[in-house]
Amino acid sequence: MSVSQVAQPVELVGAAPEIDVTGRAVRRDFRYDSHGFTASLFWSPFLVKANLANATLGLWDLHLDTADARWAAPVAEFGYVVLSDTNWFLRPSVYYEGGRAVGRNGAAPVTNATEIAVPRAVRAAFRTALGALAAAPGTFRGKAILRSVTPAHFENGEWNTGGDCVRTRPFRRDERALGAVAAEYLAVQVSRTSPHPFAFSKIPIELSDLATENVDAICSCRRSTRSGRRRRR
Repeated sequence: MSVSQVAQPVELVGAAPEIDVTGRAVRRDFRYDSHGFTASLFWSPFLVKANLANATLGLWDLHLDTADARWAAPVAEFGYVVLSDTNWFLRPSVYYEGGRAVGRNGAAPVTNATEIAVPRAVRAAFRTALGALAAAPGTFRGKAILRSVTPAHFENGEWNTGGDCVRTRPFRRDERALGAVAAEYLAVQVSRTSPHPFAFSKIPIELSDLATENVDAICSCRRSTRSGRRRRR
C-alpha cells in the first residue's frame, strides 16, 4: 500500500495551544475527513492533577484523587476515550489525597513522607480517571479503552543510555519476557478493567493489552503517557 492510499489526518490549528511545563502541547486535534471523525490527543502524563513542585529535582506533586481537568472537562463530547499512563509515575513524586500529602515514591528526595509503592499510585490514578468519566459533566456515553503499559523493546541499553530498537516487525506473543515493573503495572491495569469496579459499570471498558500482544513494539517509541480521544461526528 502506498502512502497516498493511507488516510492522512489534518491537524486543526486554531489559537496558540496551551503548553505544558514539560514543553508539550496540552491538546492537539486531528481531522480524518475520509472517515468522518476527529481525534484529539491530550498530554496528561499522570491522568490526575499534577504540579512540578521542583524543576531542578524533577519533583512532582500528584493529587491522586483529582482528575486532570485539562482532559476531564471536555470528555463528555467524545465517543471513545483511550487512557494510557504508567511510566511517568517513576519520576520523583509526592502523593496527595484530600489536599494533604499522604506519601511519596522511592525516587522522591524527601524524608517526611511515607514511601508508597508506585503501582499503588498507578491504581489510584486510573481509578480516579475512570471515576471522572462516570461523573463527566453532561455524562460520558462512549466507550473507554485502557491501553496497557508498552513493553520495553530497546536492546543493548535503555532508551536514554545508548539503547536502540532495530525491530522490523512486532514481537510475537511470549517472544520477549515482560519485565518485573511492566508486569506489575499490567496487573494493576487489568484489575481496573476485569471486572471493572461497580461504580463504573455503566461505562463500557476494554483493555488494549500491548504488554502481552506487543503489537506496537516496532521502534515507534510511542510513549504510554498520553490519552487520546475520538470524537463523534
